[in-house]
Amino acid sequence: MEQPPATLNPAPAIRVVPARAPPYRAAADLGGLVWDPRAVLTLRSTWRVPGTLIGTVRRDRGKAGKGAAAAAGEMGDGMLPDGGLPLYLGPAEVVYLLSQGAITLAWHDGTTEISSPASLLAALALPQNSRNFFAPSFRAEVAVLSSLHGEPLREMYTAHPGGYGCTMLAYQDDPMTCHAAATVHAVAEPSVDLREWVAAARVGSATQKRVVYGAPAGGDGEVGDW
Repeated sequence: MEQPPATLNPAPAIRVVPARAPPYRAAADLGGLVWDPRAVLTLRSTWRVPGTLIGTVRRDRGKAGKGAAAAAGEMGDGMLPDGGLPLYLGPAEVVYLLSQGAITLAWHDGTTEISSPASLLAALALPQNSRNFFAPSFRAEVAVLSSLHGEPLREMYTAHPGGYGCTMLAYQDDPMTCHAAATVHAVAEPSVDLREWVAAARVGSATQKRVVYGAPAGGDGEVGDW
């Protein structure tokens, strides 16, 4: 008997809560928060989406205490170098992870669990001009993010850009163990202003990173193309 194909996400979906309350005026308002430390590790190890830890961490352990915690397999302060819980997921990361069945978004009404981009659109109850809500740059970011995590780049990690002036950073391994390999710029159209390209190339040269541009391939740019 033929075995069914293995899925990337055999575990239950991770619960995410919206980072802000409605009304939502643009897709940029759709960030999410993760409070479960095990879910944070799953996002990092299975989905290669580290997000950004935006909480505070107690720093009252000495070096010996941290070493003992690491030896015991505990998640001590040293495992959270950028901050503490919650973990912030950007809007494009939320849409991408919804499309993969990796997360559910606990909606504000207390009863709705959003599990896909389609159910997100239904909950938002957008008018016909949804293109104004999901700007071309945002749709491009979701498309490029999906491509970086698809074949043949399945082992890539992506993270928020920090001060590099790009859409996201791409890593060949866990960002805690290496520097970013590339700055990634998501654009709505496959054309780039020469001055922006030169500026991005200078940043890449100065920081020893590749510069990657990506645009959605085909489709009419509608939300359904996700």
